[in-house]
Amino acid sequence: ERTIGRLPELCAPGATVVWTRHRRPPDLTPAVRRWFAGAGFAELSFAAPQDYVFTVGVHQLTVAPRPLGGRSRLFTFVGDGDRPA
Repeated sequence: ERTIGRLPELCAPGATVVWTRHRRPPDLTPAVRRWFAGAGFAELSFAAPQDYVFTVGVHQLTVAPRPLGGRSRLFTFVGDGDRPA
């Protein structure tokens, strides 16, 4: 959520962001889509094939980009539960 919220600082006007995520429980894709909307992005496409666990979303920045913020961490890589981080 924090990374998506900071994307307007990293994008050019009208930028397009392509993202992927699995739908294993808990399925966070509905939240991810809301986070993009809350950060000023319009959804162009969202694919969630019935027989697969992956999704692909495409969002476009519809607000003015923001100046780059301070030096805070954008994200932290973690393990997927099966393998160590």
